[in-house]
Amino acid sequence: MRGYLKFLALITAMLSGCSDDNENVKPKTTHEVVEIAVLEAAATGKVGEQFEIRVRTVPNNGCWGNVNVTLSQDDDHHYTLRADGTFTVNNPGVCPDNLIVEDTIIRVSPSVAGAYYFKANSEPYVVLRDTVEVE
Repeated sequence: MRGYLKFLALITAMLSGCSDDNENVKPKTTHEVVEIAVLEAAATGKVGEQFEIRVRTVPNNGCWGNVNVTLSQDDDHHYTLRADGTFTVNNPGVCPDNLIVEDTIIRVSPSVAGAYYFKANSEPYVVLRDTVEVE
């Protein structure tokens, strides 16, 4: 009986010392570039009137969040769109399979006539381009 109690005490001690390795893992969050999947702009516009640029990002899994699209002006008629977001992993190597689709509309008010050029993404992503002719 005494041997049985020692064996039971040993097993209890071993099991109580075990823990799930993921239990103590802290989420890791990084700020990353997100690919812009769709860039659509109006074909034409008028000076002083807003036109819309539609942008869609589709990060490849549910670890992505807080996706933000920005428009920067390179010169009078050239603009670049960029997207970024946070990538958070709770369990190393495991992300939910759901897609995070983010649609953004950016409004531009041209002040002079001419062609306005819009570019989204840079290598290694596919570079998207669109042009708006402003009268």
